[in-house]
Amino acid sequence: MAFYAEAADIARMAIDIEDAGQQFYTKLAATTPDAHAKSLFTYLAGQEGQHKLIFGTILQQTAQDQKQQEYVIDILGQMKTMVDDLRAFIFNAQNASGSGIDLPAAVTLAIHGESESIRIYGEMKRVLTETFTPILEKIITEEQKHLKILQDFQNNKTI
Repeated sequence: MAFYAEAADIARMAIDIEDAGQQFYTKLAATTPDAHAKSLFTYLAGQEGQHKLIFGTILQQTAQDQKQQEYVIDILGQMKTMVDDLRAFIFNAQNASGSGIDLPAAVTLAIHGESESIRIYGEMKRVLTETFTPILEKIITEEQKHLKILQDFQNNKTI
């Protein structure tokens, strides 16, 4: 089954993902008592902010292109699910009754988000014009670094 989306729609959703990720990591940094986790989440929040700017540039450059691209995955649906999951976690963390955040659950969700980002941005790279290949490769490389950092933190509780 094929799925279709315009490049600008995907860039908008990528901005939403990065924005939700930035809010997610900022919330985690603000609420965790663990100094290593606070440092990790602060770093990741800053990275997500940088990615929003990059996808904003892609959006500006693709806004005129109304042509739909064919994707092998439901890229917009998966992106929306990621945003919803991150925002739901933030909302639940804000409404928790003083018990703090569930750090293992937060790290697991972050790992899932970074893994899905890598897959989705890889699909974008496959379909979008070669103009965006270097930008997307850079973001994918950074997302892979984030994934490794999070996996190491999960396994060792260190940055």
